[in-house]
This record gives sequence, structure tokens and C-alpha cells, in this order.
Amino acid sequence: MRVAQIANDTLDYLTVHARHAQQRSSDMPQWAAIREIKQQCTRIPIIGNGNVFSQADACTMLQTTGCDGVLIARGALHNPWIFSKQCLPSADVVQAAHDDYNRLAELFHTKDKYSQFHNENFARLSRVAQGDTSALNTTIPRNKHIS
Repeated sequence: MRVAQIANDTLDYLTVHARHAQQRSSDMPQWAAIREIKQQCTRIPIIGNGNVFSQADACTMLQTTGCDGVLIARGALHNPWIFSKQCLPSADVVQAAHDDYNRLAELFHTKDKYSQFHNENFARLSRVAQGDTSALNTTIPRNKHIS
């Protein structure tokens, strides 16, 4: 692969997402692509990405692909405390995070569609903090904030 050759020669590390852009979040990622790049990139760390929603998923990706690290995206939106020993946040922690988000969203003039997406997610996390653990199983609308 030409990408692996260029990465080995010029980069400090490479993050590989196991989907191509047209697949979006609805198709299963192909972790074999991460493994293939890892086998060819011998001089730099490879970071894997795609469908990591739990600590177990991260361990499985590391073992399956041989990658050097894991990047999470939607998994952190779904549960921002994914890699914390305290996996379920308190109501105070969620409220403080929401307040911080709103302050920064205003400061950086975040588009309404992004703020709406994150405010809906904070509402879900608030339900979790109040004991509604079924809200952890709620599907976050896939790429709703992008369309």
C-alpha cells in the first residue's frame, strides 16, 4: 500500500478508520484494514478507530488488529466516561460538563445543529445520572449532526 510507505517515511503516527467515507456509521467497520496497515507500517504507531463503545471493544481491537492505540468517537459521545473507573457519572458531573459545553459553544459560536445534537445527548446522560441506565442503551442518531 502506498499509504503505508508514505506513512513510514514521513509521519510520527497514523490513525486508521476502518470505514471509507461513503460507508458512514451504519456499516460495520473493517478492522482487517487496520491490521493490514499495521503489518506494513513498521516504523510508526498505528491508532485504530471504528465502533469502539466499551473497554472490551478497545481491548478486542488491540488484540485483533495489533494496532498500538485506539481512538474513540461515537463511543465517547454515547458514554463520555467510557474509560473511567466510574462508568456512570453523577448528576453534578453531567451538569458541570453541560454547563462547560454551553459556555464554550457560545464562545466559539457553535452552529445550532451541533448544539442541539449535544444538548440532546446531555439530556440522555442526565437520565443516566438519575438512575435510568436504560438510557445508556439508547441509540444516538447516527450522523444526525452532520446532515
